[in-house]
Amino acid sequence: GVVRPGRRAVGMARLHRLLDRLPVEALHALADPAWLDGIGCRTLGEVRRLPRAGLTRRLGPALLARLDQAYGDTPARFAWFVAPPAFAQRMDLPGRIESAEGVLAGAQRLLLALAGWLAVQQAGVTRCVLVLEHERYRRGVDTDGTEVPVGLAQPSRDPAHLSRLLREKLDKLNFHAPVTGLALRVEAMAACVPHSDALFPEPGGTPEDLGRLLDTLMARLGRDNVLQPRPLADHRPERANRWCPVDEPGGNKAASLPDPQPERPLWLLPQPLPLPVQRHRPCHGGPLALLSRPERIEAGWWDGALATRDYFIAERADGLRCWIFRERPGHAAQDDGGEYRWFLHGLFA
Repeated sequence: GVVRPGRRAVGMARLHRLLDRLPVEALHALADPAWLDGIGCRTLGEVRRLPRAGLTRRLGPALLARLDQAYGDTPARFAWFVAPPAFAQRMDLPGRIESAEGVLAGAQRLLLALAGWLAVQQAGVTRCVLVLEHERYRRGVDTDGTEVPVGLAQPSRDPAHLSRLLREKLDKLNFHAPVTGLALRVEAMAACVPHSDALFPEPGGTPEDLGRLLDTLMARLGRDNVLQPRPLADHRPERANRWCPVDEPGGNKAASLPDPQPERPLWLLPQPLPLPVQRHRPCHGGPLALLSRPERIEAGWWDGALATRDYFIAERADGLRCWIFRERPGHAAQDDGGEYRWFLHGLFA
């Protein structure tokens, strides 16, 4: 059959009648039921009919305050749990652990505690550190703890995802001494509000899926080997961008760039390649035909690396599109014969 829920709503008058019938044993934490029975009070209703001043003198104010809250005469005030502003917890392991699997199994409790703390904060961790506490004074040497940093491209509080990243780190770790304790601390976090699932999922996965992939790559290849471009406020192409780790704070924020942007090549050469000139036309495996008007860039006078260039989109006979430039008049790249040198700086896809 159908099981009815164990609660129901009643009116205040009926609530008072129901409470009046409860035995004084319900007040055992606030008053001695035997003492109340000795003065002739066997129910809560009989206790409430006693003079309040005398009852307060004999038993203190806590009893009447709790009765008033139960009967709805005064509001109930609760001391709600407040999460600490920072997360740092440690635990002792049941034995001397010398394997990644053992450490990971012990760290699950810390990861679950971290997930709960992050849920209260409505945040996700972007960098945390697991410290492996080694057996002290082993062979007469006081060993220091081993720090295992974990960085994330996007904030997350999923303990399963954090556990996978931690496994990648621990699998590459050499245990020079047994581990007897673990400590986990959060070094950086960011707001992390759960998103609703789309009715029609985007092809290629969600941004969360991409973030998990980047996190896994960082754990396997190292933080300095998984980079993303960050635009800089410089018109010189070779200085208009820098590469930074994907988990660097602010690294995934779009820069404020003017709109519309001039067309740029997919590949930029590390250094501009000088081009030969035949009949006043630059050549790269053959003469190049200019397809665009010049885009003038003049910048760098403030740091001693002045660039005075006119950029063009050029095309070779076989369809290869190049990004080339020539130095402006008066630049040191002008040769003795009056010809201005041309350079290849990038290739279009």
